[in-house]
Amino acid sequence: MLTQDLDFSDVNYAPRLQRTIPDPTDRLVLCLRLPPGEWPIEAWGERWDVAERSCKDTETVRLLRKLPAFEEYSRLRVAVGWSAVPPARVAVAFAETKHVSAIRDNADELRAFARTVGDGELYLYVQDVMVDPVYQHQGLGSQVIEDLLQQVRDTTPSDAFIGVLAMPGTDGFYARLGFESQWPRHSVMQITLESRRPYE
Repeated sequence: MLTQDLDFSDVNYAPRLQRTIPDPTDRLVLCLRLPPGEWPIEAWGERWDVAERSCKDTETVRLLRKLPAFEEYSRLRVAVGWSAVPPARVAVAFAETKHVSAIRDNADELRAFARTVGDGELYLYVQDVMVDPVYQHQGLGSQVIEDLLQQVRDTTPSDAFIGVLAMPGTDGFYARLGFESQWPRHSVMQITLESRRPYE
C-alpha cells in the first residue's frame, strides 16, 4: 500500500489536507499524527474515521524515476504473466526509454513500473505498465502513470501524441487517467515479420 505520513499536531496544517494527499480513490494508507480529540477528520466533503495506528506497522513504498536492473524488470514481467526477456535485449530497449516511473517497497523490491518510448518531440507511447499482482488494486498503477504524465508535461510539447496500447479490460483504467479511445477513427494494427536477426 502507498503510505503518506502527515503531521496534524499543528492545527494550522490541517486545512492543507486536500492539497497534500491525492484523491482517496488511490487507496493510500494515511498515517496521521493528530492532536487529542481531533477524530474523525473531514476531507473532500466527506467525514473520515481514522483508525489509530503507527506508521511502523504499515508497509511503505517509494516512487523513483530510475530504470530497474534488467533482471528485476524481467522478473516483474513474468509476475504479471508476460514472457521473460534476456538482459541483452532489455538493455537495448531501456536505451530508448524517455521517461520512467517505478515503485519499490520496504525491501527495495520492484512492485510497479511504467516507461515511455518514442522520439520525445512528436510521438510518445506508454509501455510496460506493470504492477506486481500482490500489489494490484491499491493505486500503484495510477501513481506510476500520473508520474509519467507529469514528466511528459515537463519535457514534451503540448501537441505531441501520447498513446498507450491498452490491454483487454484496462480501458476504464486509462480513461480515468485522461486517455481517450481513438476507435473508430483509428484502430490498432500490427504486423509480424520473419526477421533475419536471430532471437537471443
